[in-house]
Amino acid sequence: MNQKQLIQTRQNNLKLLDTLARPKLNAVEVDINNNIEHETTKFLCVYMIRKGVPATTLPKYFQNMSKYKVREFIDCFGEKFKEEWRRPVIITEARFKKFSGKTRRADIFILDTGEKVEIETGVSYIKEDCVTVMI
Repeated sequence: MNQKQLIQTRQNNLKLLDTLARPKLNAVEVDINNNIEHETTKFLCVYMIRKGVPATTLPKYFQNMSKYKVREFIDCFGEKFKEEWRRPVIITEARFKKFSGKTRRADIFILDTGEKVEIETGVSYIKEDCVTVMI
């Protein structure tokens, strides 16, 4: 995908968000209602995605968190970016426009791919239409 196509994809995915919530690009928004494990995992997920780790491999990493170190995981699955514009654009605590009266939220939203990442602590179910990281 060239730079022009990537920018167009990001703009199309940005239109899905509720702009009244003022989405913050590439910033980790901390929610004080979540516990420290949730927020730490969110930070690590954002860090790894920005380093080029695919979002679909995140659940596998956190499932075996004691077996890996963050740096080793990034070196194995990460991607080296020659140009800064190729680095993924992330929105945390993304709020989407209302669909059928409900507001959808996601812990992490990747503008480049349109993927949503949810972080669940102490919950044993996987949410549909997103990548679920359980800790």
